[in-house]
Amino acid sequence: MTLAKYSLVLFYTILATFIYWYLYGKPMIGIDDANIYFIYVKNFVEGNGFVYSDGGERVEGFTSILWVLLISPLYWLGQNFEVAIQFLNVIIISVVLFASINFVNRITESKTFFSTPSLLFLILITVIPGYFDWSLLTLMETGLWSFLLTIIAILLCTGAFTSRRYIQLAFLLSLLLLTRPESLIWIVVFLSLTFLRVYIQQENFYYTLKTMIWPIISVVFTVASLTVFRLLYFGYPLPNTYYAKVSTNVFYNLSEGVRYFLFCAIQSPLILLIIVACIISFILIALKILKSIKEKKLSDLNQGVQVQFILSIITLISILIPIYVGGDHFSLLRFYQPFMLIYFFLLFNISFWKQYVSVNINLQLNLFAKILLLILLAPFFYLLTDSPLHTFLKTGSPLGWEFRLAELGIEEGKLMNEFFAQMDQLPSVGVSAAGGFGYAYSGKVIDLMGLNNITMAHALKEKVGIKNHAAFDKATFYSQKPEVFHGYKKISGFVKSPNDTTILENDPGFADMYVFRLYKKIFTDREFRLNYHPVVVSHPASSLYLRSYFSTEFIRKLQSHGYYVYFIKRKDSI
Repeated sequence: MTLAKYSLVLFYTILATFIYWYLYGKPMIGIDDANIYFIYVKNFVEGNGFVYSDGGERVEGFTSILWVLLISPLYWLGQNFEVAIQFLNVIIISVVLFASINFVNRITESKTFFSTPSLLFLILITVIPGYFDWSLLTLMETGLWSFLLTIIAILLCTGAFTSRRYIQLAFLLSLLLLTRPESLIWIVVFLSLTFLRVYIQQENFYYTLKTMIWPIISVVFTVASLTVFRLLYFGYPLPNTYYAKVSTNVFYNLSEGVRYFLFCAIQSPLILLIIVACIISFILIALKILKSIKEKKLSDLNQGVQVQFILSIITLISILIPIYVGGDHFSLLRFYQPFMLIYFFLLFNISFWKQYVSVNINLQLNLFAKILLLILLAPFFYLLTDSPLHTFLKTGSPLGWEFRLAELGIEEGKLMNEFFAQMDQLPSVGVSAAGGFGYAYSGKVIDLMGLNNITMAHALKEKVGIKNHAAFDKATFYSQKPEVFHGYKKISGFVKSPNDTTILENDPGFADMYVFRLYKKIFTDREFRLNYHPVVVSHPASSLYLRSYFSTEFIRKLQSHGYYVYFIKRKDSI
């Protein structure tokens, strides 16, 4: 019976994935950041270790070491590699949805598997853009992160803590530590919540602490092992992505984090509803705790209250962490999506809410009543977003460009392999989007945003500028000297004619453009203008023309190999 129910959830997940895949224009390779994972998987499987470029430095340019290890065996499937990752994501999400439906039925005291609350839960998580997009299509670790967070939350909220449950918790917390660096905060949260939950049940401090020995040992061992491995292998205790993105300026991070939260609230006001529910929950729970303390009966804090307290704490901290670290630059609430199932648990905890509602909440409805309720409620939540699904075919998703960026990078990398094939050695290329291009290009790729570049990531302590793209350091750029500076446009550098000499630098509004701010006004530097030239290069044996910035030294190499270089005239000043 359980297998049959799971099969239905699996079928539903496949169907929802297909719909999203179709609305996004049938992407198969994930977003650009996912392709960074693919680069490391490729090098790891081929025996080069965790490096961004073959023969390059060891660098942890990926956020999740567990995700790299998990998808590495799939690389042997060749052209089906990305499809296999997509299928893996479907399995992960279908399992967590199955567990979530069972939990929703428990907290709503529903008797049937596809109850009214569980159906509403399933519909809402599907029709509100963001969760399926990030957890399934992007091919990132988001689905795995959501799976672990949600399963741990369910584990903390259900049943008594037996020896078996402690072992399960220990295993899950260890996996969590291998998934994302912010898990260092979350293990403290989860261990604290476990302690409180058991203490309320046992009312014995030392007994409670003693029973938690296995999760504590597991966490300490995993943290110590992972840290020692990183220090010995990479030279740093945290992933390089952390150093490339997070500034040491706390006030700057907070201001950017608040800006990110407001951006998310505009994109999906549902987050405001969740916060309101969280605040109300804390108030009601606080009153309940004060009463229990006064009467010296912690056992009066019933299951519904304990569950809501756990869910409210997780919700509050999940909202605050992105604000503290400075938020994100991606659309559709990437940092909040992994917690979306938990947010819905908070709203659906009827066993808690009905204690404070005078009327009897009866969710055991007949089929007609279920359909009517879903028709009335679903549109309300569906429209709580500025980009509902029905607009995706016409206007596209706010996340659509991230998929196109990966496709463009792969296309560009393959063309450059062909374009420079007759050179003795492929040139080094500096880029800002280092995923798709780095995955396809066979030469040395220099990540100018620092994610896969240790020197660039550590050059500036205060990362002030465009969010998650503020690590660029001009001194490091000049020392690393990429032969081709190609990371400055959102379209291909290949043109149809050598007469196509249009460059952004000559645009009257260039000083206000994204790329000018991204590279910290480097286009105005005398050193840059002397050593890098905008040119159109023609291939001696084909009709390919590449327009980009080339170093003076590399231009000479090109000319000695029969390439013709057309210099583009620059304005005297920007």
